[in-house]
Amino acid sequence: MTEAWDKSAARVQQKVRSDEMDDLTIYSDDSVKRAIVHTREDLVMMVSYLSSANRHLWTIKAFAFITVVLLAYIAYRLSY
Repeated sequence: MTEAWDKSAARVQQKVRSDEMDDLTIYSDDSVKRAIVHTREDLVMMVSYLSSANRHLWTIKAFAFITVVLLAYIAYRLSY
């Protein structure tokens, strides 16, 4: 399944690269510097979102595990 995502991402990357080569535009140094700053800001924000999502998923996993243990304990106690 991961390979399908990787292949899809590679196709998108190739399409973007191809489109950029078709329309070569000369950008000023200031525009490039601003774009780099904005890209860095976006990357920091995405990493922050992913870290937050990972923490939430870990919490959900912990609660699910506790719930399964409690349900197993209840089922065990009801069987006797």
